[in-house]
Amino acid sequence: MAAEAYFNLAPKLAELRAEGLSLRQIAGWLNGEGYTTRRDMPWNQVQVKRVLGRDILYQINTYLNVKRNSKLLKFTMVDPLPF
Repeated sequence: MAAEAYFNLAPKLAELRAEGLSLRQIAGWLNGEGYTTRRDMPWNQVQVKRVLGRDILYQINTYLNVKRNSKLLKFTMVDPLPF
């Protein structure tokens, strides 16, 4: 199963994505480090996206980033409490 094949690699991919690398840059990093896909092919951005999409930690992180950047969660400072 694909999710199991990349289980150990998915957290590193999520880390690189969180650092701001594009899917194409992550694929380039994987290829540069000598990683190949299950079929012994070079990585591309579509494969990286699929692996990240299967990784629950990446999904949770993405959800939290969206919520954190949402207008609903932007608070403005009001007068401090009087005590």
